Amino acid sequence: MIRRIFCALLVALFCLPALNAHAKVEMVTAHGEGEGESAKAALYDALTQAISQVNGMQMASESAASFSSVKTDATVAVNGRKANVSAEMSQESFQQDVATKTKGLVSSYTILSCNEDPARPGIWHVAVDAQIAKYKASPESNRMRLAVIPFRVAAKADGSAQFAETYGHNLTSYLTQTRRFAILDRDFLAEHQKEVDFLKQSDAPMQEMAKLGNTLGADFIVVGQVNQIVRDAWYKTMKSTGRKFPECKYGTEISLRVIDVATGQVTYSKVFSNIKTAEGNPPSAAQMAQQAASAMGAQLIEAIAPVRVVSASGKSVVLGQGGDTLRNGQRLRLIKLGKMLTDPYTKEVLGAEEIEVGTLEVVDVQPKTSRANIIKCSANIEQDFQSSRFIVRPMKANPGQAQQAAKKKFENRKAEMKKKTADFKKQTENDW
Repeated sequence: MIRRIFCALLVALFCLPALNAHAKVEMVTAHGEGEGESAKAALYDALTQAISQVNGMQMASESAASFSSVKTDATVAVNGRKANVSAEMSQESFQQDVATKTKGLVSSYTILSCNEDPARPGIWHVAVDAQIAKYKASPESNRMRLAVIPFRVAAKADGSAQFAETYGHNLTSYLTQTRRFAILDRDFLAEHQKEVDFLKQSDAPMQEMAKLGNTLGADFIVVGQVNQIVRDAWYKTMKSTGRKFPECKYGTEISLRVIDVATGQVTYSKVFSNIKTAEGNPPSAAQMAQQAASAMGAQLIEAIAPVRVVSASGKSVVLGQGGDTLRNGQRLRLIKLGKMLTDPYTKEVLGAEEIEVGTLEVVDVQPKTSRANIIKCSANIEQDFQSSRFIVRPMKANPGQAQQAAKKKFENRKAEMKKKTADFKKQTENDW
């Protein structure tokens, strides 16, 4: 029984990649017209034109050599009557030979006309409608295309290069999970090129080669530099007891820019710094990279494409973002978008007026969406809901709350030290 289950799993694993691969290749109808010194040559020229319309001239030229190896009766192709020529080249066996030699790139075709040029004897004209394999890009490729370029390193600390690489990977992961952009890879170009070279091999099906020539270019690139990495640790010794307490200073300073590829214009710029002193041991470099990437990614998304409310029902809403970008228990400000605002000097559109109408709390995070409960709301969101009318933003920092938290922490630490001093004094008295 276990062996059967194991075999079934193996079959599923081997079949799944094939299904996914062919799911992105579809057959489309393309019209082509060609001419040649024989009906066969004119047919191949027409098919080449049809392929070029679907997959470009590079693919058409690569398949031209495959057409030259298809055999047919030369007498029929050159000297036969046009009805017999058309019938011969339309036969299933001939079409199958074409499909086989082109490895599925041309699955079938219909000859619309096949005539010898009366003004130029020996020159044939053929028109066809052909079924051509075409790579169907995923819907995600229609989004704004963004590429995260490996960050430069200016920091002198050990492991700076590794930190920058880890930071870039985490930032790419964060931006991908927001589902706002089509994220293009720039870290594994060598591996991508190997796969492209594999598809170009002679034993790869031509239908698979329809994937070639579909590499996307970025609309915007994210570039930056790791300016500083701090990760220091020491012990603070209590004079009264001699006890040592670990303390640390850690954090990073990273500059980031978003550049429009077409114009070179900087559309967004930010210097992120989170260097701070804390009790205990510092986090690992990998943890620091993840924290910095999440913080920078959140600021980037908030500035360019904030999280939108995609549906509302009763006392809860669904947000169009999930994954690791949101967490259960997180509170967010609910914003209603108003009229568009314009800069009086440049006349540029500044964006929509933002009116804070409530507070949400995230209760269920899914890979692509999240559900949040409405804590308070001054608007009837269910009645006024439109897909592009409500967004959410992080809660604003409250200086008063921060001061109270710091004061409470100080009082707790003071009470703890007082208790430890009393315990030590009591222990000393007992020793005597």
